[in-house]
Amino acid sequence: MLSELVRLVNDGTVRIPRFQRGLRWELADVRKLFESVLWGYPIGSLLMWERPAPARTVSLGARLIHAPALDRALFVVDGQQRLTSFANALSDEGYQDDRFALDYDLETGRFLPARRDRSETAVPLPVLFDLRRLLSWYTTHPEVADWVTEANDVATRLRQYSVPVSVVSGVDEEVLRDIFDRMNNYGKRLSRAEVFTALNPAGDDDSGDELTVRRIAERVDADLQFGVIDDDTVLRVILSRRGPDVTREIRGEFAESGSEFPHEGRSEAFGRAEDAVRLAVAFLQGSVGIPHLSLLPHRYLLVVLARFFGHFPDPAPRNLILLRRWFWRAAVLGPEIFKGSAKGAMRALNNRIVPGDESGSVQGLLTAASRAPFAWPNVRRFRTNEASTRIVLAATEPRESLTQVPVTGRPGAPWEAVLASQVVDRSAVNELAGQRYDAFVAGRNALIETLVRAFLLRMAEWRTEDTPPLADLDLDLDDAEFEDRVEGAGR
Repeated sequence: MLSELVRLVNDGTVRIPRFQRGLRWELADVRKLFESVLWGYPIGSLLMWERPAPARTVSLGARLIHAPALDRALFVVDGQQRLTSFANALSDEGYQDDRFALDYDLETGRFLPARRDRSETAVPLPVLFDLRRLLSWYTTHPEVADWVTEANDVATRLRQYSVPVSVVSGVDEEVLRDIFDRMNNYGKRLSRAEVFTALNPAGDDDSGDELTVRRIAERVDADLQFGVIDDDTVLRVILSRRGPDVTREIRGEFAESGSEFPHEGRSEAFGRAEDAVRLAVAFLQGSVGIPHLSLLPHRYLLVVLARFFGHFPDPAPRNLILLRRWFWRAAVLGPEIFKGSAKGAMRALNNRIVPGDESGSVQGLLTAASRAPFAWPNVRRFRTNEASTRIVLAATEPRESLTQVPVTGRPGAPWEAVLASQVVDRSAVNELAGQRYDAFVAGRNALIETLVRAFLLRMAEWRTEDTPPLADLDLDLDDAEFEDRVEGAGR
């Protein structure tokens, strides 16, 4: 039980091996751990190494424990973060450290960061865990009288929570190092999409038609031949449409009221997300010039587009033109201009999409994509897993040399057109035939660079004013105000 585990920590039986890493958890992680305990969720087992230990002072989080010499001490091999969180959050010393300071609010039934201005019904976790102190708390806090039963129940569930512990003995430290390495570096963690699916499973529909993350990806590919979008990107589409921060807590996604679609259940959310990603993919294939997922420079751009189409499924034609410009400008810039790279880019760009304001959202995206100078894609470096190479491939539209069928699926072309699609002209063919390979490569690189720049200038239209649709302009403005408005939109 958790009460027994904490006792072993307090009396100095539990020690930390030298090879263990330092504490990496934050208060949010500690709170989730205690929520799992309260709700009876499994938290994984602890692995201990039983061996003699000398007297010493054990440093554990915010605590210093004076441990005696023992013939059978328990060294933590796996589970240090969890054990340190328990030992500190349930002690007075740890409660003074912001990393572990939690209260339990009896009225709301939630663990909350401890604050000086705490609610009258908030009980410090060290008090709640100690039954004698909890009884004293009742006498000095009569305002909690209505929640005594709740407090006793929570205290009992915490103290009696069963923590699985495995103990190994009779091995040396080198063997323990190997065990530690295997436990922390082998195996495959669940992806966030797998966790989300487990928390929000499909219903019991015997027809098998209820949507899942994987089914959305497969259906979109089957209809549009865009390629199977990975599960995590589909999950981000689902979350992005409902709110700009795709890194938010996914537990209770359809139980909370903070969504931009607060009354939407799981089935409707999945269906609307599929609609949004279909519109985004159709836009990529038809207007942007990205026929397949393999040519998409950055996957977070698909997520942002899906959020836009999730809120504005039938945008004005002018906004579609502006959205195409934004896509290519953002693709060339990359996520590095945003804090946190791809995740930061998604959050920043999603926040530019304001429900109910289609043109304002488009203008916000364009402004975000004009924040920094850009560099032309490097045509001399070919790595298919890099955005620069994918931009080059999208711009040059390669064809299969045997079938002469372009990647985009347009009708076939004669051999001259196939050579042109590979950016090989007659001069390059002559260089190759004459075995002047360096000249062939240099000449072809120059052709590719010219082609890519022309493509991007045509698609991104940096030199063109980004005025919103005419319907969104206030035509009652006088000439000077109108010109100012247009110039401001162009910037």
